[in-house]
Amino acid sequence: MSAAGCSSCGSPFCPWGAEALLRSAQRLAPDRGSFARGVYVVTEGPRFESPAEVRRLQGMGDIVGQSFSPEVCWPATFGACYAGIQLIVNYGEGVVLGLEPTTRLRRRFTDDARLMGRIVLDAAAALAGDEGRLPLSRMRKPTLLA
Repeated sequence: MSAAGCSSCGSPFCPWGAEALLRSAQRLAPDRGSFARGVYVVTEGPRFESPAEVRRLQGMGDIVGQSFSPEVCWPATFGACYAGIQLIVNYGEGVVLGLEPTTRLRRRFTDDARLMGRIVLDAAAALAGDEGRLPLSRMRKPTLLA
């Protein structure tokens, strides 16, 4: 715990949940790219980043997005298994000429919603029954709340 009494967010994801999501994604969407690791740079939305922001953030991470923070750190505080899956829908503004119009991006979200749901449910089913075997209590982080 830091001097301010805040919990660490250095390893916020549950390795078992992340592995289950990765296996499900690779099995259910073998033609899509699935990555087991990366650096996620969080920006404030809901909006696309400006070309200047994209240029500034390019060397800071692999993916830029608007989710996963600050809520990503809370589950570990309580010893919960938290993992996530991100759908990459576009390149950053100004990175690729002819960026898809918003209507096409919206359609991509809609078209992939069922697939993402199937991946999450498949991963959850793979973890079902493992609650007693997963050492979640070791994942709990000390905080002012605990």
